[in-house]
Amino acid sequence: MSPRTYRIGQIVPSSNVTMETEVPAILRAREAVAPDERFTFHSSRMRMTHVTPEQLKAMDADSDRCAVELSDARVDVLGYAASSPS
Repeated sequence: MSPRTYRIGQIVPSSNVTMETEVPAILRAREAVAPDERFTFHSSRMRMTHVTPEQLKAMDADSDRCAVELSDARVDVLGYAASSPS
């Protein structure tokens, strides 16, 4: 039986420099212990350079565009990784 491939989507602020390396590393570690599972990682970025009320509002509006873009990739799950500005 061939491995099942899961498409993982994630929305991140444009200033985030960690999630797009950390999440794929976690997924690779999972593949090492679950040989019947495979993952591809897809991300979309919301514009955000400073945590201000104005940029938070703009980032929130941008999240809809990101979700649509990732839905085009037919992801199986979609995460929203913006805990710092929250």
